[in-house]
Amino acid sequence: MTRAALPAVTLLALLAMREPALAQDASACADQPTSPAVAACLTRLLAVQDAALAQAVQRLLDSWRSRDAGEAVVKVAPALAAGQAAWEAYRAQECAARALTYGAGTGAGAAELRCRLALTAQRREALARDW
Repeated sequence: MTRAALPAVTLLALLAMREPALAQDASACADQPTSPAVAACLTRLLAVQDAALAQAVQRLLDSWRSRDAGEAVVKVAPALAAGQAAWEAYRAQECAARALTYGAGTGAGAAELRCRLALTAQRREALARDW
């Protein structure tokens, strides 16, 4: 890891420590009285988690774009952006598939949201650890 990469990594690590993995907080939604209330609770948690992930990705992209400006050949930021887009497509497909295991049951929506929460928390942890 280069010295220039340390500030972004430190920032992401501090963000991850400040906000516990929201996938674990999804258990708080289980106390809701109805399936729609569970879904609404999970949707709120996912919105917070998605916003935190978007912020972390944007900070990384900004950092890499600054460093890429001096590079003639290797550009990291476009590869990171493409990787993030591929991950988002994966998350959508994976969680939709998991929801299908519930058939027409009322738990399908909540299962998809819990999946999205879990995968988003994993992605944030991976960015903090690996970038």
